[in-house]
Amino acid sequence: MAPALSSTPLQLPNCDDDGGCSPGGAGFTFTEQGFAVPPDYPALPAAGGNFVLLAWRNAEMTNGCHAEPAIQRVRIGGDDAAFIACPSDSGELSGELAGDVALGWVHQGVHVVVGFQGVNPTNIALDLAVARHLIWIAASPSS
Repeated sequence: MAPALSSTPLQLPNCDDDGGCSPGGAGFTFTEQGFAVPPDYPALPAAGGNFVLLAWRNAEMTNGCHAEPAIQRVRIGGDDAAFIACPSDSGELSGELAGDVALGWVHQGVHVVVGFQGVNPTNIALDLAVARHLIWIAASPSS
């Protein structure tokens, strides 16, 4: 969960607010941009926070910065995960991950990436907290 914009009451991000939510055949993209951050947040406070969550089953897709070396490896549940510093131009998904520190892993065949703008210890901790608090739900059957 990301904080709300500083000028609005706190609201949970969702896919119904004309924000950056895109469910589709290729996968799921959720972005939350411009949320309020504390003055000591190690990013550009004027721009606010920037969060991305990507999920897809297609093994042909990449997280856009897969060629970059891992800067740290961790476990999310029982899955191996890696932090990657995505360059400002990070390939096919550069709009979502450019300049992010991204945490990526595969859970039961689903590729997942979470990222916050800026490579720093605070955003690494935020990525890890988000990843460890995701709640997995089964997809509803198609009709």
